[in-house]
Amino acid sequence: MRFSPNATRGSAWAIISGLQPAEYADALKRIRRIPGNNDRDLASRLLVSRWVQSDPDAALQFAASNRGYEYVADDVFEQAAGTDLQSALSRAMSLPNADVRYMALRGVLSG
Repeated sequence: MRFSPNATRGSAWAIISGLQPAEYADALKRIRRIPGNNDRDLASRLLVSRWVQSDPDAALQFAASNRGYEYVADDVFEQAAGTDLQSALSRAMSLPNADVRYMALRGVLSG
């Protein structure tokens, strides 16, 4: 994988769009090492958005399994609520991890 902590905004989308779904988790962890909040936040948002679109269940599993990445559940459930609000709400309420559940409920309310 070519993802570098020195990636710029201009290259972030090109790098992310070239990733395979199996590389998303590692790439998201690498994004944390990008210096500067703006570049890091942009790359993170782009990657999470792509991941949620392509495999929301894997994105949610990552959020639940990796402390500090609970925010990914917000995006997963925002998208789910746009499709089926009641189902998204029920699923969010059933999540066992309180931090992930909180973020999932935020996503439902945003959707």
